[in-house]
Amino acid sequence: GSGGNNNDAPPVLTPLKTTIQTITDLKTGNVYEGPVTDDGKRHGDNAELRTSEGKAKFVGRFVDNRPFCGTVMKDDETYVGTLLNGRYHTLYCDCNTSVHRNGKDGGTLSFADGTTYTGTFVGGRYEGVGRLDMPDGSIYKGGFREGEYDGKGALKSEDGCVYKGMWMAGKRDGEGIEADPETGEKYEGQFRNDVRAGPGKMLRGDG
Repeated sequence: GSGGNNNDAPPVLTPLKTTIQTITDLKTGNVYEGPVTDDGKRHGDNAELRTSEGKAKFVGRFVDNRPFCGTVMKDDETYVGTLLNGRYHTLYCDCNTSVHRNGKDGGTLSFADGTTYTGTFVGGRYEGVGRLDMPDGSIYKGGFREGEYDGKGALKSEDGCVYKGMWMAGKRDGEGIEADPETGEKYEGQFRNDVRAGPGKMLRGDG
């Protein structure tokens, strides 16, 4: 057998000793139920934090006194993913070391009106790449920046029209293609501030 030299192996982390406790924050009235370490830190899996009126709730993993990854339920929204400083923020969830690095796995935020976003978050906003499904049936897939469509993305509107191309600050901006399946008409060219700019190329369906 190859005994080998195990110096490169990652150190095995000893799980912290915890006991299940219920802690009420006297300032906020928030109630925490879950694992607490010997030195008094809220830390571990299957933890629950709820507001005094029960309007919002977090269920999942706590790391160093803070919600780290799990499910947040509020009046009209539900988020599943990781958090940083209490905000929706997608991270590589390294459970052993709890290292906070921006992640690509993403989270999901669903609203009561039927809007659902699946993708990456930074500081509570859509940022990176994601998919937004809207109640009217329209779907956007692509880049986001500070909560707005940005970079390369495709939007299929409720009427079936499709735009694929560049976006800036939530508006069509740059090279893009717009297609209307009803008429078979297609426009390829530049967009500025959400409207067609310049001549572009018009292609028509044959019927």
